[in-house]
Amino acid sequence: MIGCLTTSFPRFESDYAGSFVLQMARAFAARGHEIEVVAPSDPETRTDDAWLPAGISVRRVRYAWPDSLQKLFYGAGAPDNLRMNPVASAGVLPALLQFYRAVKSSRYDRLISHWLIPSSFAAAAASGGRPHLAFAHSSDVHMMARLPFAGRMAAFVASRSTRTGFSSQGLKEKFLNLMTDRNRRRLENSCIHLPVGVVSPFENFRPDRQKIRESMKLNGFVVLCMGRFVPVKGYDVLLRAAGRHLADAYLIFAGEGPDERALHDFARNMGVKAFFPGVVMGSRKAELFAAADAFCAPSRVLRDGRREGTPVSVLEAQAAGLPVVACRSGGIESIIEHGKTGLLAGPDDVDALGSALKKLRYDPLLSRNLVVNAQRCVQGRTWNCLMPLYENALLL
Repeated sequence: MIGCLTTSFPRFESDYAGSFVLQMARAFAARGHEIEVVAPSDPETRTDDAWLPAGISVRRVRYAWPDSLQKLFYGAGAPDNLRMNPVASAGVLPALLQFYRAVKSSRYDRLISHWLIPSSFAAAAASGGRPHLAFAHSSDVHMMARLPFAGRMAAFVASRSTRTGFSSQGLKEKFLNLMTDRNRRRLENSCIHLPVGVVSPFENFRPDRQKIRESMKLNGFVVLCMGRFVPVKGYDVLLRAAGRHLADAYLIFAGEGPDERALHDFARNMGVKAFFPGVVMGSRKAELFAAADAFCAPSRVLRDGRREGTPVSVLEAQAAGLPVVACRSGGIESIIEHGKTGLLAGPDDVDALGSALKKLRYDPLLSRNLVVNAQRCVQGRTWNCLMPLYENALLL
């Protein structure tokens, strides 16, 4: 059995939290592997795991007492939860300990851990020589870099893991740069770029674009975004860009998060037509992809250096046949080649972002070429294509 440690995993069928982890677990189960996910409990949300497919089970771990201290995970995500509520930091060490116990006393013969702190650190400490794939997403490497003894922590995780996987080559380099030259030379061969997998939003359902647009009263140019409403996503940059360059366009922001009210107010003040349908999954997600004319990921680099990982939503947009405009942040450049598979602008560059969206609106041949190239590339990023890489990393 494979044990999968993660700080984020869906708590019910329509939950988007940790959807990447769920997709990976499904891919392993589809190839005949049994996988148990170890995830933190969330006392504020009713949990239902009965819908999970065969081969996947979940072990919910309570990590702080009283329950009111379990504020570190879910919601806006650990980095933003810590930013907004310093009390959440009280859950870090207890979560590390509970994850360690869950692995140490288990029957798992292989381990996968998502997010280096606390999951990979706990798995590395408790692995006991079992094959272990530690997977870094982005914010976890940034968080580790800000801690005392970051280099020693990075070397510990890498030395106690069969492979340490990274969602982009740039993230791998940032991790390796934390170490001394000696440890880097010793461990860099075990650190690998593992591409993020994608499931097409149209896999089980292909909606009628015209009917969806009519039902939502959409006309003209529609731009779609998906993700948490947190500063690193840069949605305020898109609102500014639309206000200057695409005043009559419709913007759809699918998701939720602590910045939602501020984005509502900002859109109204900018005179931008913005819709906030909440979190969307399944057929509702497919409907929004069908209704849109372009997808935008205006991610930014925060002042403290934190940046985007590799957004699955961008890959989904490419698979759905939407042209993509994004900002150069984190792993985005690993999945978009400017002018070939999408258009890129500098982080926080309002005019460049607006100009790129205008190009898509008024140059249908450019949009078509970007879509054709992107779909060709994303075909190699399906989980069926990528699973041999992940299995090899776990010595399966």
